[in-house]
Order: sequence, then C-alpha cells, then structure tokens
Amino acid sequence: MKINNEEIDEFLKKNIVDFHEYARPVGYLKEQGKSGGYLVSKSTMLTFVENHIISGGSYLEIGTLDGILLSLLAEKFTDCKFFAVDNFDGGNPGDFLNNNRHLDNVFLYFGSIDIVHHLLNKNKFDIIFIDGDHSYEWVKTDILYSLPLLKENSVLAFHDYCSPGVEQAVDEFFKGRIEGFEEFAFITFRKDTE
Repeated sequence: MKINNEEIDEFLKKNIVDFHEYARPVGYLKEQGKSGGYLVSKSTMLTFVENHIISGGSYLEIGTLDGILLSLLAEKFTDCKFFAVDNFDGGNPGDFLNNNRHLDNVFLYFGSIDIVHHLLNKNKFDIIFIDGDHSYEWVKTDILYSLPLLKENSVLAFHDYCSPGVEQAVDEFFKGRIEGFEEFAFITFRKDTE
C-alpha cells in the first residue's frame, strides 16, 4: 500500500475532523532496557492507561502476542473493555487465551486490522496501542485503520518508535503535522477538539 502525502492528508481530513490540526503529543514513556533498547514497564503502562481511559471506556491493542499487558490492564480497569487484534505470526494464541480466559472484559479478534476492522467499527476507543508488525507497510496499515476508531479526546500510542519501520510510518503521518513532535521509543498523540 503506497500512499503519498496528499492521500494521507485527505484520509485524515475525511475520517478525522481536523485530526492533524488538533492532535498533539501528550507525552512519552520510556525506560532503558537491559539490552540497550527501550521497554515500557507494566507499571508505567498501567499508569498511562489510568491517566487516559475513562470509566467504562475502551482500549484496543494491535499486536498483543501473549496478552500479559492486556490481562493486567483488564484486571485493574474492570469497568472498561479491552480489545486485542493479532494474527499471532510467530506466537501462540493459546498463551493469550490462557492469560485472559478468566476475564470477561477482554475480546480477541484473530487476524490483522485490515481484515477485522469492520468488526470493530461499532466501537470507538479511548486508547489504541499499536505494537504489531513493525514493518513500514504494516504500521501504515495499522494507522490507517485505527484513526477512524478513535473517540474524541482519545490517544493513539505507538511502541518501538526506535524500530525503522515504525519510525518511518509514524513520521510520514505525523511529523510536520503535529506541533512539538518528538522522537521516542513510546510515543502518543491525542485526538482532541481543544
């Protein structure tokens, strides 16, 4: 899927009212990992979600793998709904199911976002966390299908911005469109109307 800047602007304008004019970075979370890369700790992510999800709200995780983070969030925020999308390429869906089977507020969609997005269209999300395939094409696809799923005053978050494919796709969509854009391993943008 090759999309030029004019097509990106048109998509944002059509699907998100003034998204690129009102979206702004809301912060970043990063902790130095032992391997020299960056990791978001579970406690840091819990705090982040607590600050951005509303009571009865919803969270979408694209790329969940074993679902450990989703399980922790769903256990803490029991009045919220947690959705996961993953094709488990290189992983085992059994691990996700074992970690989340005791939770009635977790919903798994098996596949990639371009295949299951129509099942999610009835939902709007407070937070969408993109941590799936890190290739440029897939990150772009995740962004394209995520934007229409955001609520007003919602957050789109990316993990592993330090990965070349993630960095390229995020830069293409948001750099120069968002005042104060900065480069971090974990980066978030808020869609709001202020």
